[in-house]
Amino acid sequence: MVINETILLELAQQFPDLESNVNGLIRILQVVGGIIGVYIILWTVNFIYSIRRTILIKKAMKRLEVLENKIDKLAKKVK
Repeated sequence: MVINETILLELAQQFPDLESNVNGLIRILQVVGGIIGVYIILWTVNFIYSIRRTILIKKAMKRLEVLENKIDKLAKKVK
């Protein structure tokens, strides 16, 4: 991004009438870059949360299977 800004600033110096347009373009690129950065951060947090949730669900399913087996054994003993 720094290289692009440098090129755009040099272009603005060569053509003074384009300076405001180039500055606006630089600002737009900075805003878009910031939005993309925030999106990547939020996606990463969601991905980590999803993995954590999946692990917890698997643990809960294993516990339920163990409890189900114990209930089946107790039910067989009662009969």
